[in-house]
Amino acid sequence: MRAEPDDAAEQVTQVLAGEPVTVEERRDGWALVRTEYDYPGWVREDALASGTGTRPWPGACPYNGPVEAARSYLGAPYEWGGMTERGIDCSGLVHMAYRLTGRRDGGPPR
Repeated sequence: MRAEPDDAAEQVTQVLAGEPVTVEERRDGWALVRTEYDYPGWVREDALASGTGTRPWPGACPYNGPVEAARSYLGAPYEWGGMTERGIDCSGLVHMAYRLTGRRDGGPPR
């Protein structure tokens, strides 16, 4: 996701495959979307899929808690706005540690 509708704009976060988003605006092949956790950003319209979306990590949690989930990213390179093992930043690490254990915003599992 970008700060502006431009490939050269700063990456502010990542939206992962299957993650539900709400489209708020469309402009010149770009869509301003808002993630389930209320984060706005621009993505290319052709990267969006229609449908209701699915949770990227269905089923039982393989981790005993957020700390163990965070440790699964040891060795991942730093990437501003990253949320995957290919590149992750500090807020992405916290977000994904909770997300992988079925929590949103540090709350109880869903």
